[in-house]
Amino acid sequence: MNMVVRMATDQDQDRIVKLLKKGKLNSAGIEEHIVHFLVVEHQDHQEIVGTAGLEMVEERVGLLRSLALDSAWLDVQAGMELVRILLSFAVQKGLQEIYLLTRSASFFHFFGFQAVNEDAIPAVIKASSHFQQHQPGLSTVMVYKKRKTKG
Repeated sequence: MNMVVRMATDQDQDRIVKLLKKGKLNSAGIEEHIVHFLVVEHQDHQEIVGTAGLEMVEERVGLLRSLALDSAWLDVQAGMELVRILLSFAVQKGLQEIYLLTRSASFFHFFGFQAVNEDAIPAVIKASSHFQQHQPGLSTVMVYKKRKTKG
């Protein structure tokens, strides 16, 4: 299979929204953050088969959002690789804390995300258009904190 992971462009927005709706995921606010989205594109079919994005809400705080894979083309391993790439991108952008909302906490725990209480969520995350759709009890809020390196 000929797949490529690349940065999303404005022209990808409708295809990303379609993939998110197929997965019953929130697409609110994508247009504001499209420059921080990745897509997995099937080169032969010129079809977006995966996506994940970041909302850069503060200099060092962000929100991982919109992880979606078309199961006809991609599996859990591909999802894990996409998360690894997005976390690397987030760290390169200077993010120290990355929050997310998920119904699959065990998947993200593998990457070092930890569940957090609602009262520990920063106001800038709560103000995000994506987070505004959060319904407590239906998803887990998690955070990834960049490990400090000794040196």
